[in-house]
Amino acid sequence: MKYLPVASALLIGGLTLTSVTLQQVLCMMRTCPESAAFPSPTLLGNESDRLALLDFKKRITEDPLSVMSSWNHSIHFCSWVGITCHRATQRVLIPDLEDKQLVGSIPPSIGNLTCLIEISLGINKFHGEIPQELGRLRTLKSLNLSFNSLGGKIPINMSHCTQLRFFDLFSNPHKIMDVMKIAFTIKHSHTIRNLVLLKFLRGFILLVLCMISTCPESATFTSFTLLGNESDRLALLDFKKRITEDPLSVMSSWNHSVHFCSWVGITCHRATERVLILDLEDKQLVGSIPPSIGNLTCLIEISLGINKFHGEIPQELGRLRTLESLNLSFNSLGGKIPTNMSHCTQLRFFDLLSNKFIGSIPSQLSSWLSLTVLQLGGNNLSGTIPCWIGNFSSLRSLRLGSNNFQGSIPNEFAHITTLKIFIVGENNLSGMFPSSIYNISSIYKLSVARNQLHGQLPPNLGILFPNLVAFYCGNNNFTGNIPHVGYGCDEG
Repeated sequence: MKYLPVASALLIGGLTLTSVTLQQVLCMMRTCPESAAFPSPTLLGNESDRLALLDFKKRITEDPLSVMSSWNHSIHFCSWVGITCHRATQRVLIPDLEDKQLVGSIPPSIGNLTCLIEISLGINKFHGEIPQELGRLRTLKSLNLSFNSLGGKIPINMSHCTQLRFFDLFSNPHKIMDVMKIAFTIKHSHTIRNLVLLKFLRGFILLVLCMISTCPESATFTSFTLLGNESDRLALLDFKKRITEDPLSVMSSWNHSVHFCSWVGITCHRATERVLILDLEDKQLVGSIPPSIGNLTCLIEISLGINKFHGEIPQELGRLRTLESLNLSFNSLGGKIPTNMSHCTQLRFFDLLSNKFIGSIPSQLSSWLSLTVLQLGGNNLSGTIPCWIGNFSSLRSLRLGSNNFQGSIPNEFAHITTLKIFIVGENNLSGMFPSSIYNISSIYKLSVARNQLHGQLPPNLGILFPNLVAFYCGNNNFTGNIPHVGYGCDEG
């Protein structure tokens, strides 16, 4: 067979294959007979993943829960039980078959799933050896094969998995010398730097390799309290130090007698034992938020509302790239909203209601395009209301009342067709209420009271807002008859 130069393009049946695509086709053809036709477009990107999964299925000898029954040709493999794919590329990212009572072995073809970031096969009855081909998974971050019957030697070439952070072989029949050998190999490897947790054997030995730059060179094994993540534990202890009053003794559980994942208000990831949620809402706590909270880099939610926290929001919160929800409402926090919180691009819920924040809303926060709740009411914020908030197309609640905002209500807010709560009362807003906002029929609570707005309100307001249950427009300069919508137009 003659191959075209890599730099060229190939036209087959109207489909142009670039050098990258051509390379994929040729790679797939290496195991095909000479007479095999070129694969269809659906095979070009993901066929190797599908074949690898089908080969995995063939190695399952017992499946009492019929988990693998969905692994068939009637649906796309990304919809098979236990499979998570990248939404755009449809490459397999995670096979999660933990605790499915499966019996079988792990085939070498698992190494063809080259985009994997996690493998979770714990609590089953897999036997045989770990295939050497696992070393091909350069993007793998988590490998859980615990509580199985796997044996043999641990593949040395797994050192190529340089992104690995979680490696769990707990409760498998590996020999102690093999365990120590792989531990020594990885500890002195220059390729694996991010490994946080290693678990081996039937509870006989628990190893944590100190690969992070903050650990001294002599640190090889650490105490049991470090197994989850030492940086998280230290950050939480620093948070505890900043609490000056704790009348409910909430922080009493934050001690060395139990793992930090069991402390009150803490929720951790089950596998990695990284802190996901810090929830101390309505605990009557007095204190400040330390910069070290930025070290809890896996946080998805912070809920500290209804307490007496004071001081400023630390700039280090901008390091929490996975944060989805931040609730600091009903405290005594002040200062300006940190501009580098724009890095928290996953934020969906941002609540600073009833605090003492000053300054304007930072323009950098326009990157929060996934935001559904923005609540900044009851502060001392000033400046104009940014028109880019109109780009938050998923916003449901916008509370900006009881501040010192000036200028007009942006016409761009009409783009937020999902809006249900719109509160801008008790500011210094002027101009007319934008008629375009009347098109947002989903609004059920609306307050523009105590501003300097003027103009005439439409008489059919109740029709324009069919879901309206609360409407406040008092203390403005509106003219004409007050629309009768059954809810009044009091001061609110």
